[in-house]
Amino acid sequence: MTAKLHSGVLAGMALLLGSALASAGLTLSPVRSIELPDDLTAKPIPKWENGYIVRYEIEPVAAVVAYDRNGRRLFRTPLSFPEAERVLPSGVAASRDGRFAVHGSAFHADGLVVPFVAWLDAAGRITRVLRWTDYAPFQLCFAPDGTLWMAGWALRRPGEETLPDHDILRAYAPNGELKVTALPFSSFATSARRHPAKESRLVANDKTLLFYSRTAGEWVTLSFDGEILSRSPVPPPRPDIDILTGFVLAPDSSVYLSAQMRLDGRKRGSSVLRWDKATGAWREILYDNTGVVAVFGAEGDQLIVSRRLPQFDWVRID
Repeated sequence: MTAKLHSGVLAGMALLLGSALASAGLTLSPVRSIELPDDLTAKPIPKWENGYIVRYEIEPVAAVVAYDRNGRRLFRTPLSFPEAERVLPSGVAASRDGRFAVHGSAFHADGLVVPFVAWLDAAGRITRVLRWTDYAPFQLCFAPDGTLWMAGWALRRPGEETLPDHDILRAYAPNGELKVTALPFSSFATSARRHPAKESRLVANDKTLLFYSRTAGEWVTLSFDGEILSRSPVPPPRPDIDILTGFVLAPDSSVYLSAQMRLDGRKRGSSVLRWDKATGAWREILYDNTGVVAVFGAEGDQLIVSRRLPQFDWVRID
């Protein structure tokens, strides 16, 4: 059995705010700024969650690196498993109480590829590893109570021609116990080739969990017990999007998205959009046709953005 891999890497992406920029909702003068002590050139972009910045590295050695909200590095933990020749991390998450998680794939000498999730404590020590033969996670996020939620897909068993029906979302307690599953694959009008978990985002605030599927053009709001609270189609933010660079569920349940567009040849532009509940459409609050601006999180009335990694800015939302 092999798992289809997705590294989530935006290698070489330079987050740079250009001069030809239109703002219709963000005050671009930072209220607060921090800079991480590491060079992130050609590295997977970090994730902000629950007051921490966490990222993973693939080369030269697979690792998880975490920082506090002031940019101080907390740890850098290499990833290796005795039975694996190579470990390829794909995503990370951070809990409110300073625990972390990383998911990815472990490559064995016999050709087997095994999906995994590893939990790490505040010091970066790996405390638990969970492996699957029937499921591969694509996105992770922590609920306020420390439950680790993930979005993923089932793996075909040898001889199976079709993907079996399965719940896309799973939630695990800190001890690795499966608490709940939710959101059947069969409830989406998409194929296995365009699985709803592909290009998805999974985020949480104090109130709810939000699963956004770009491939299915839909998002689902759930309680932390796995109950579906609302479900609705969501139009594409822009027709020319190349890469989603950020997806944020703010404390007041506002939703923000940042994306990168390929304008012509190698030239890229970027856009930050906010979901307008009244009109049921995305509203662009910032556009830059010369560089990239990505959203990472929200605190109060401020968005956490990056215009050039490894710097993060807190900017006010008008």
